[in-house]
Amino acid sequence: MAATNPFGGNTISEKLAKNNYALWKAQVLASVRGARLEGHLTGTTAAPAITISVPGEKEGDKATRVANPAYDEWVATDQQILGLLLSTLSRDVLAQVATCGTAATAWSMLEEMYTSMTRARFINTRIALSNTKKGDLSITEYVAKMRALGDDMTAAGKVVDNEDLISYIIAGLDDTYEPVISSIVGKSEPMSFGEAFSQLLSFEQCNNLRHGGESSANLANRGCGTTGGNGGQRGRGGNNRGRGGNGGNNSANRGKGGRGNGGFNGGRQGGGVDTRPKCQLCYKRGHTVINCWYRYDEDFVPDEKYAGSAATSYGIDTNWYVDTGATDHVTGELEKLIVRDHYKGHDQVHTASGAVIQKFHEFQALVERLFNRKILAMQSDWGGEYEKLNSFFTKIGITHHVSCPHTHQQNGSAERKHRHIVEMGLALLAYSSMPLKFWDEAFTSAVYLINRTPSRLLKYATPLERLFKQTPDYNLLRVFGCACWPHLRPYNARKLQFRSKQCTFLGYSPLHKGFKCLDPSTGRVYISHDVIFDENVFPFASLHPNAGAKLRSEILLLPSHLDIPIIPGVQQMSTTVANVPTNPANQISGDELSLQENSAANNAAPDGADAATAATKDPAADSPHTSDAASSSVLQRRVEATAESSCSPDRLHVELTPAHSPVAMQSPDATSPTASSNSQEPSTSLDASVAGEVDTQQQQHHVISRPATRLQSGIRKEKVYTDGTVKYRTTFLTVTGEPENLDDALKDNNWKKAMDAEFMALQNNKTWHLVPPQKGRNVIDCKWVYKIKRKQDGSLDRYKARLVAKGFKQRYGIDYEDTFSPVVKAATIRIILSIAVSKGWCMRQLDVQNAFLHGVLEEEVYMKQPPGYEDSSLPGYVCKLDKALYGLKQAPRAWYSRLSKKLYDMGFQGSKADTSLFFYNKGDLIIFVLIYVDDIIVTSSRQEAVPALLRDLQKEFALKDLGDLHYFLGIEVTKVSGGIVLTQDKYVNDLLRRVNMFDCKPVSTPLSTSEKLSINEGDPLGPNDATHYRSVVGALQYLTLTRPDIAFPVNKVCQFLHAPTTHHWAAVKRILRYLKQCTRLGLKLSKSRSMLVSAYSDADWAGSLDDRRSTGGFAVFLGDNLVSWSARKQATVSRSSTESEYKALANATAEIMWVQTLLAELQVESPSMAKLWCDNLGAKYLSANPVFHARTKHIEVDYHFVRERVSRKLLEIDFVPTGDQVADGFTKALSVRQLENFKYNLNLGKL
Repeated sequence: MAATNPFGGNTISEKLAKNNYALWKAQVLASVRGARLEGHLTGTTAAPAITISVPGEKEGDKATRVANPAYDEWVATDQQILGLLLSTLSRDVLAQVATCGTAATAWSMLEEMYTSMTRARFINTRIALSNTKKGDLSITEYVAKMRALGDDMTAAGKVVDNEDLISYIIAGLDDTYEPVISSIVGKSEPMSFGEAFSQLLSFEQCNNLRHGGESSANLANRGCGTTGGNGGQRGRGGNNRGRGGNGGNNSANRGKGGRGNGGFNGGRQGGGVDTRPKCQLCYKRGHTVINCWYRYDEDFVPDEKYAGSAATSYGIDTNWYVDTGATDHVTGELEKLIVRDHYKGHDQVHTASGAVIQKFHEFQALVERLFNRKILAMQSDWGGEYEKLNSFFTKIGITHHVSCPHTHQQNGSAERKHRHIVEMGLALLAYSSMPLKFWDEAFTSAVYLINRTPSRLLKYATPLERLFKQTPDYNLLRVFGCACWPHLRPYNARKLQFRSKQCTFLGYSPLHKGFKCLDPSTGRVYISHDVIFDENVFPFASLHPNAGAKLRSEILLLPSHLDIPIIPGVQQMSTTVANVPTNPANQISGDELSLQENSAANNAAPDGADAATAATKDPAADSPHTSDAASSSVLQRRVEATAESSCSPDRLHVELTPAHSPVAMQSPDATSPTASSNSQEPSTSLDASVAGEVDTQQQQHHVISRPATRLQSGIRKEKVYTDGTVKYRTTFLTVTGEPENLDDALKDNNWKKAMDAEFMALQNNKTWHLVPPQKGRNVIDCKWVYKIKRKQDGSLDRYKARLVAKGFKQRYGIDYEDTFSPVVKAATIRIILSIAVSKGWCMRQLDVQNAFLHGVLEEEVYMKQPPGYEDSSLPGYVCKLDKALYGLKQAPRAWYSRLSKKLYDMGFQGSKADTSLFFYNKGDLIIFVLIYVDDIIVTSSRQEAVPALLRDLQKEFALKDLGDLHYFLGIEVTKVSGGIVLTQDKYVNDLLRRVNMFDCKPVSTPLSTSEKLSINEGDPLGPNDATHYRSVVGALQYLTLTRPDIAFPVNKVCQFLHAPTTHHWAAVKRILRYLKQCTRLGLKLSKSRSMLVSAYSDADWAGSLDDRRSTGGFAVFLGDNLVSWSARKQATVSRSSTESEYKALANATAEIMWVQTLLAELQVESPSMAKLWCDNLGAKYLSANPVFHARTKHIEVDYHFVRERVSRKLLEIDFVPTGDQVADGFTKALSVRQLENFKYNLNLGKL
């Protein structure tokens, strides 16, 4: 290597800062590689020996050590490279690596700092790539912005190749770039980034020339055909044509451009831009819409044959979404107004979002300009939305009258009109089977119809006629929601496309003399003048079997019953009309009374889709046990045709049952109501013409009848008072097939064999010996317990019978003393599995047969002989236990003591952080042993060590090798690419079956964001139900071992175990319904290169409604894997959000310290400084400096150990925005989108 500067005159222009690591690294590597010195950075070029041995000058002289010139040369070169690196760092970065002695050390530290991007920064960059839109940016600016985001991802080690980057760029473009997008996507071979950028740039330049910089979105919403798809207006000037200019003065607009004679800017001047103003009404230049002659001409139509515009307004969704919070308004937003003029004339509905003052300004300007009158007074209620207008009215001199509190009748005109619009709008939606998401279109159409409907208050004149002195034109009226076919030829890109397609009529455009047509397949709305309608077909009735009213809350908005007058002198007939002939010759004429329309409309209320379908199909094709609306109306018409014209004052209540309900599918005998037993008018027979058409068997049933109540029949039924306890069938809770007692077990040979095997094991283990009973000794009982062992997939594994001592009869100090036995922590299991996955170690599972039988007892314990296995030769003797038995209080401790002693003898060490963890670490051999009673997990760095360990343990215990880890403590372990996934699928399904909710309807979130649980809500559960509640909640708590997404909801329902109510039980059922939606969701542990301990901490200040305590939560990661989390209410009340966040920081710090202690015991290399993220700057400052001392004096001293960890450089606390807070889901309920991000951040995924 040369001693001179190897880099010559090479300079690096970029100074390394926070966001340019990729550019800086590229320049540094280019310079170092050019000098062939990259090994100094990567560490592959090791330093030579400092000294070398030189032989003596004479034979026999000893060799001497001298300085190695190669080492001096290596140091010089390395320091030159180090100097190059340090000279290219900013001041902040330089402070981090100033102490590094070699180039490789500095390079490694910089690479670790910048390439190990934090989880929050990586998520932000990926979301920014997905959500960034071009908007008003030029292609050059937009592509540069996307390229910078891609570089950020690459700097983090997540390489974004050209195809991915092009995909992100295309996703952010609007519809204007659809042609070039199709060209890029349609390429058979991958396109380079430069080529894609070149095509986008060329298209932008051409598009700007054609459209003169006018945005396509503006044109789409203007409803004009001035500018088409391929250019502006074209004019003729001599023999030349100009594209993109302005045509002749008499040119006719034809969508893609008009042609004119004698163009103003035609010919060679066609490329010029006319700067004169252009009218938005007639589209002519030289004036604006204010001065347009056609401004007040309602019948004016522009020169185009169509006035169409297209905008993506609706995404078709057949569900109804109801705002149940609105009581006195059209929607839940108070700032959406309905304005009604005092002259009881023209009505308007304002549905656009915005401030009330702004909407009133618009209304005031319209009214005053339209009628040349000033508004003198305004009447309203004293709602909050109108308070803002009070000062405005005072300034401009408008008198504001308000109604008294809770006195709606003082504003009755507006209230009645409000109800009028809502009821008519709902009727339009119900009749057309359209979902409630189209309420704004329906209400606008309702106002349009109301203004053209004669009113009794106006002496049967219409509001428009009274106001504008014009008779409305009824030729344009069409049925809302019906099928329509607009003229779409101008929108076709090719000649062979259809000229029209079926759409849904959405009402009338207020800006055009045209109709709004919705394309359900694309969600596009066309406004067109040339439309063909089919008013008997409703597209939304066939989109979904229950599209009109899917939610129960929406069904309640529609009428559920109908009052029909009883016709005297007519025999009541059955609703079953299977035998009614459908011959058209027998049908009634059109001038007779018909109930078909009313029947169809009423049946559309509970289920719009089914009713619309039933009204159009042949009644003869239906089942004999279903009622068809059309056929039943025929029968009713004939009944009414033969009846007298007078009606009885009595009215009948008829329930409208949907066609798909179970009641409608039953037999006529089971569903038809019986006639009232105390009816005063005897019913007469039908007319002969009607009776001849109805089958004799059907005449004994009735079309409509009055149900007989118990009071009318003279039946008295005593009231039964209950305590509110809900009784559950026990067969729903435990259906196991396991015998309850010895007699039942002896009837099955399988259980007999299981008991024999268990008794033989006890004898071989020498668990007891028989002795005569001694006076004064406590002798406890025993019993047989039966359990069916199942495999991971739920299939039968084996029958297990176990002899259990009744340890609850033991007495302290006589036959037991110490009983404590440690159980491995769930976090320890996840940490060990994470380490094993990251290092690629083998993981095995062991099972100890009859584990508790191996513990040696120190106390004297006496037990009766096992039932069914009494010694016939010594019938009066009792068992003196030598070894432990299931059910004894000291059995777990005895078993743990014996197993731990054996492991200690084999060279294992016990962990102080978790006493159920044992480890062996000598040389390159590492073994971890996790013990949970009789289930053992073993992982080792060498695969052959596990069989050797198993052989040593089998010498003393009855062990069974279950192979690779796959099913442990009800947790399924599934190997996937790059790691394992921990799930509890079988446990979830068993729990759902246990509570009889296996077939429940799933939900997307485990807890509602709009409701907060409180101890005072709901009715208290009875004793049995409260026990059942605690059992289910306990089962859910065990499920959180692998499901951190339900940690907060489960913790919330756990807070009411002492006094649960029906409201709390509903919350538990919602959690179960959420689990039904994602039973196979699990926690993924992947291979991680880093062992950095990092955590996220969050708190919800004063979130509890009962005691105003805060909820704290944290998530601790080992590398990329989530190993520990918590969601629990804090022990004390916090006086500020900073205090609650600080307490959460302290709890997270304690968990981090425990994880680091465990890693240190296991000799797992991990950075000494842990990372902790929080979203409260006050808590962050408080952890570093004793600021606001007077305000934080009351905080307990034990929380201040966080400061000590920070000051000792063992913990670094950084700020993270609330939107990127990973622990947010441990402190509050989340929406669907937030929950999906929460699960993604925690590495939760479905198998």
